[in-house]
Amino acid sequence: AALLWLLWDRALKPTVTSKLEGVFAPIEEERKLSALLAQIGVITSSTRVVLCAFHNGALDNAGYHLQKLTTINTYNAPGKEPMANAIRDLPIGRIMVELEALIKTTGWVTIEYDDSLPEACKTHLKLNGIHRMHNRLIRVGNLPIGILSLQYDNQERRQPPVETEPYSLLLDDLYDQIALIMK
Repeated sequence: AALLWLLWDRALKPTVTSKLEGVFAPIEEERKLSALLAQIGVITSSTRVVLCAFHNGALDNAGYHLQKLTTINTYNAPGKEPMANAIRDLPIGRIMVELEALIKTTGWVTIEYDDSLPEACKTHLKLNGIHRMHNRLIRVGNLPIGILSLQYDNQERRQPPVETEPYSLLLDDLYDQIALIMK
């Protein structure tokens, strides 16, 4: 019995455990992301929280190239509809103005519906019933890997919680947890 226990404990258990972690890790990560987005949605009273990831990048001599953006997870406030037109394989060339603003800061960038916005942006906001959104680039180190977007469907003009204490500290912690999972 001792020999069987030793064989299990030293050889088989680590192998089985590592195989099972590989199988269940993506599901567990998805659940964690969903919970984090829900926390952010409740804290900020947002209509929805959308997490998008860059993909189809390539590593070469010139560095990392981001080509497309796709929604990977969302939270919708109770009674609120999901985005009518979710972001799927969006070429980043269509959001370069917004992306450049995000790259210049480590904080939030606010976009509010306005006639002066680029036509593609106005169309996206109208189709999805978004009046205002706060976007933040998800980074691992200096590498941008995605965008976190807090979206609001109303026209309230009050200062959003993302820019005030203690919300900003709590949101920073949740943001760090999301970046760690996406890593």
